[in-house]
Amino acid sequence: KRTTKRELNHLVEVHLVKDDVRAAVVELRKIAKMFKKMPKKFEVTCRLIEEENVEALQEILDISIGVFGEEPSLYDLAHCFLHKKYSAQAKKLLETPGLRYDKGKVEYICTKLRESDNLHGLENFVNLSKNILGCDRDYLYLQLVSAFTDDADKVEDIWVKVQEEGLAPSDSLKLAIATALKLGGKEHPFTEQI
Repeated sequence: KRTTKRELNHLVEVHLVKDDVRAAVVELRKIAKMFKKMPKKFEVTCRLIEEENVEALQEILDISIGVFGEEPSLYDLAHCFLHKKYSAQAKKLLETPGLRYDKGKVEYICTKLRESDNLHGLENFVNLSKNILGCDRDYLYLQLVSAFTDDADKVEDIWVKVQEEGLAPSDSLKLAIATALKLGGKEHPFTEQI
């Protein structure tokens, strides 16, 4: 009989419900070894961040690297730190030398931060990811403008950052900026038709 994702989730969740995060880590290690999966990794990692349990966080990272590889694991841990508002730790991870842009991971993190209404975390992610090799800055700024579309002042600030970074904005990004500024009763900075 094949073990389902739901069953594996339950094996870890039972420990989280009891606030036994250490037992959840032990269970995650067993499941990773047997099934090459890490159910509830995000929840366990966030709980360890809350507890400031550096040793167990390193253990989760090591297990994750064994299952998923280094880069996806660094992105996942950075996401957890951003979610818990620990941007200094996320910065260290995202500045790992040689870290390459992972479109899928970046899209996932942006989506999850927006879904949890963590716009500060999203803004930090955009700011902290600028040194990632091959980073699609236009995409990230588009996500940020879309998240703050009801705040024309914030969109103006984002436009300033785009310019300071020397990014040539795509038509999509220009349109999003112009639309948000217009909605906020402000003039958009673009002379050409967009």
